[in-house]
Amino acid sequence: MSLLSDWRERLRGLALKRRSERELDAELRFHVEQEVAHRIREGADPVEARRAALLAFGGIEQFKEEVRDARGTRGFEELLADVRYAVRNLGRHPIFTAAAVVVLGLGLGASTTVFAVVDAVLLARLPHPDADRLLRVYQQNPSNRWAISTVDAQAIIAQQQSFESVGALRVLPVEVPGPSGPDQLLVGWATAGFFDALRTPVAIGRPLRPDDETPGAPAVALVSDAMARQRWGDPARAVGQPITIDGTGHEIVGVFPPSVRAELWTALQLDTPSRRGPFWLRVVGRLKPGATLESATRDLAGISERIFPLWATGFRDQTAKLTPVPLVTTIVGDAGQQVNLFAAAVGPVLLVAT
Repeated sequence: MSLLSDWRERLRGLALKRRSERELDAELRFHVEQEVAHRIREGADPVEARRAALLAFGGIEQFKEEVRDARGTRGFEELLADVRYAVRNLGRHPIFTAAAVVVLGLGLGASTTVFAVVDAVLLARLPHPDADRLLRVYQQNPSNRWAISTVDAQAIIAQQQSFESVGALRVLPVEVPGPSGPDQLLVGWATAGFFDALRTPVAIGRPLRPDDETPGAPAVALVSDAMARQRWGDPARAVGQPITIDGTGHEIVGVFPPSVRAELWTALQLDTPSRRGPFWLRVVGRLKPGATLESATRDLAGISERIFPLWATGFRDQTAKLTPVPLVTTIVGDAGQQVNLFAAAVGPVLLVAT
């Protein structure tokens, strides 16, 4: 018999319990009466014959229990009995019942909320391949952490030995002229290495290239699929279109796939700096195979030591070092600790509820 058929028979036996009990009683009476008649025919007293027949069966109730066990419905019957008992007790104590339901609801609701938050904040990965190998580089001293300067970004890109790809960027809200008036957009300026590090592709056209970063090179831009459809109807038609960003005309050279939500990016062109500041750039890199956070930390600390004396007249904090931090940590920040505290607070409620 298959497992499904077995369960079907057990449920059928449970549903038809009364009829099964009647049939069992009738069958046992038949066998007892047959044994009694056999002993009377052999000359036994009728009363003694019935007593001997019952002893031969080993007890009617015990035999019934064995038959019920063979049906496989005892567990269901005991469960239903326990449920009926619990319902009767809850009905006798309505205040306790209401309190138990409220506490159980709070425990289940809170635990579900905590799991959703933990999944979104701590477990969910960044939408980039091998995101655990992405690092952001900060300028950091024992008491503070901040963005980096053009001097730092150019030194990292030129001297680092830890990243297979590394790039700099800045993001600003800018008014971009549109068909129905200016749109306030969050625009990114980035080097080609930034998109290489994130492994962000373009669906149509070409990505940013290192020669786009040369000061004075033709200004080019990348747009999102959504923006291309909104403004030009078809992403393919967006390539080659002009667009003005921060008062400068650009040519669109590529369109991101729909999965990329960034609306508008252009090449970051860095002039030769005259001082180590302002600290306005972000740097993101992807670790080389075999490289670790520790090795990158040592690599970047060495760059800090080499460039410090070259720019010491304008930047005197010798304790500040270029410091890599996992990109996911820079996004989540202290939320992980707060979520853990929230989960710890909810735990006792759930324990009480259960």
